[in-house]
Amino acid sequence: TPGEGRGGRPSAFPSLSTVEGSVHRSSFNSKRSSHIALKIFVLVLINLAIVVPWLFLVEHRSPGFLARILGHDLLQRMHEPLEGHKGPPGFYLLTIFATFYPWSIFLPLIVIRAWRHRHEPHIQFALAAVIGPWLMFECISTKMVHYVLPIFPPLAFLLADVIVRTVRKIQKPAELAPSPCTQGEGRGGGGSSFILHPSSLDSSSPFIVPRSAFAIWSLITTAIATALILPDRWFPQIPLWPGVIIVLVGLAYAIFVLSLFWKGRLVAGINAMGIGFAIFVIALFALYLPQAEFLRISPNLADILNARHIQSAGMIGYEEESLAFYDAGEIDSLPSKGLHESPQTWPPYIVISSDVYDRLPPTIQNHLTILARTTGINYTKSIKPIEVFIAQKTP
Repeated sequence: TPGEGRGGRPSAFPSLSTVEGSVHRSSFNSKRSSHIALKIFVLVLINLAIVVPWLFLVEHRSPGFLARILGHDLLQRMHEPLEGHKGPPGFYLLTIFATFYPWSIFLPLIVIRAWRHRHEPHIQFALAAVIGPWLMFECISTKMVHYVLPIFPPLAFLLADVIVRTVRKIQKPAELAPSPCTQGEGRGGGGSSFILHPSSLDSSSPFIVPRSAFAIWSLITTAIATALILPDRWFPQIPLWPGVIIVLVGLAYAIFVLSLFWKGRLVAGINAMGIGFAIFVIALFALYLPQAEFLRISPNLADILNARHIQSAGMIGYEEESLAFYDAGEIDSLPSKGLHESPQTWPPYIVISSDVYDRLPPTIQNHLTILARTTGINYTKSIKPIEVFIAQKTP
């Protein structure tokens, strides 16, 4: 026997086969590490071969481009909130419950179950893909809710893992008969406040959701749908019927999903949550948003500027980079004290919010002629209605 001396007694020295096995494993690990290093080296070369020519050409075509994207769009955004887009530490930890809707009700479960199965390679990868970018964006001073969109695919994967583990557990042959943990404590769902009761779950059980959470979720869903008819109070020119349809669709969606989960019909509830939300979004984009002109401040301003063939303008009070994408001319932000200087330093046309214009002294207002105005909600800043003017500089 390897590792034993004569008479079957344990030997103080390792056998030849043990030494050979150790050497073989060491050689295999060394070759594997070299193979991985070679793969990384080749991948780096391929990326450099693709990126370096592009960097050279773009810098040649637009000198200073690389300095701007590295300085202004990267380093400056890290330590300074630009365009007024800022938020406190933990900003994305709070907003994820809105941006990951309707699945955000399962976020605590995702965290718990992913941590319990963190030893599995695919869970490790998904966790790294979520936590890494999340922490990076939390450290950057400039914050916008869509910055963390890259974490949504791995987060959705972790959610699917929770759901699949749950469904497989429920559908085990031993659990096919009606039971408190799969049938919501009998017909009508009475007797338990959980979709799956804690007393019926072991440490590997995947799902514990209080029914009260689904009730709160349905109330929030109804409130979101109902809020879409509120802008009619400030913008009576928009038709009311799209908002009414959205409210009815949202209310039916919330009630139907809640009823399924309340009865303990987990699989049907999850399917209804996904399909129903898709229907809600389709109705939103097909019926409501095309009529919601109050959400299109930048496109409306750009249409006016382009129709008047205005090639150069400045922004103050309303400083949205999205306006530059719609405008055919050149437009840039003005310093906060720009209008208090000599009118000779002003651009020929100015996009200015009504609150900034109203605070200007009459001597400054006399040098501005209002050509057009638009109203709406600048949802990247707040939900408060604003009015924006396009003014021309006059002598």
